[in-house]
Amino acid sequence: MSGWVESSFASLCRPRREIVAPSKDGANRYVGLEGIEPLRLSIRSWAPDDTVRSSKFRFRKGDLLFAKLRPYQRKAAVAEWDGVCSTDILVLEPLPTVDPYFLGFLTLSTAFIDHAIATTEGVNLPRTSWPSLARFKASCPSPKEQEVIADVLLSLRDATATQDQLICALRELKTRTSETLLQIPDLPTGNSDKEGSVDSEDWTMANVGDFFKVGNGSTPARTKPEYWVGGEIPWLNSGKVHEGTITQADQFVTDLAQRECHLPLVPSGSVVVAITGQGKTLGNAALLRLDATVNQHLAYMTPRGEEVSGEYLAAYLGTRYEDLRRRASAGGTTKGALTCSLLEKYPLPICGPIRRRVITDAAAAGNAALEASRSKAANLGHLLASALDLFITGKLSALPSGELKA
Repeated sequence: MSGWVESSFASLCRPRREIVAPSKDGANRYVGLEGIEPLRLSIRSWAPDDTVRSSKFRFRKGDLLFAKLRPYQRKAAVAEWDGVCSTDILVLEPLPTVDPYFLGFLTLSTAFIDHAIATTEGVNLPRTSWPSLARFKASCPSPKEQEVIADVLLSLRDATATQDQLICALRELKTRTSETLLQIPDLPTGNSDKEGSVDSEDWTMANVGDFFKVGNGSTPARTKPEYWVGGEIPWLNSGKVHEGTITQADQFVTDLAQRECHLPLVPSGSVVVAITGQGKTLGNAALLRLDATVNQHLAYMTPRGEEVSGEYLAAYLGTRYEDLRRRASAGGTTKGALTCSLLEKYPLPICGPIRRRVITDAAAAGNAALEASRSKAANLGHLLASALDLFITGKLSALPSGELKA
């Protein structure tokens, strides 16, 4: 690390403590914690400041915004314009010799985040503070090398962001394709020269429960290690629905847990739907590609026979997200929820086998494209995180020419 100088974090930046009241006409852009995306070093959303009431921090273009609440989330951003932000965000002004993006990536490094986590106070709302972060020791290269390092890491970040945008576009395309194919056409009556074609097949209306067994699971007590330790049976929570097609589990339970708790084994080819959940989770459906158990926040739908497949149901429910959420909210509770009974009675249009095959094939193609893009995005994310730590610690240095050497 020739040319690198060890410094305290306080010698690289200083806190900006400008407190302002929200404007009456929403003239300022307000950034909350939800407006900063983890590991992206950029602001992804904002709102006019007349939508908030209490005083906020002022930030200027080029300042670094670091989320002091729950720092393990790795939320930081370099401001590209002036605005105001939540008081749970530290506003840091880089010194003239410090590249703002280098400083930002420094705050996303494993060493810095570990320090921030170790200095938090509060159980439910853990926060770190400027005096605590100011003591962090960091080594910094010359301003030129800071700029080169920041440029390399920004290129990796942008590649990851592009892949994320592609995933959103593919997900939208898959949904729109299913919506088009699932539109019930105006079919001719009587004999037709189109008989036997996709568009001539009759549609009928049924309920999900006519073709699928519906149920849900549970969460075994975490206080009983015999339910979890050494478990080999896949167990899924509601967050897994965002994968669209679930091929592996993150958690496992034991045979004892399955016997003693309400944990039916849901076979591959079934569909799961989030029946509760925060944010965009509720109402999302996913296709199972493994045998698994589920928690109480997921409903499963297992085909009763071979006539209507889980692939078909998953394609259909993928177009019914907004409707499912509306029905959940219609239950009268402040936190919307679906029920197994509601899902059993949920209307399901059934078309002939030729069109069903077209629908499921299109959905399979969409799922394959999404899986490939998600895999690439995950790899890019891992590469960014690894490269970030290597550069920030000086284990991988950047020469002024841009040439890299280990």
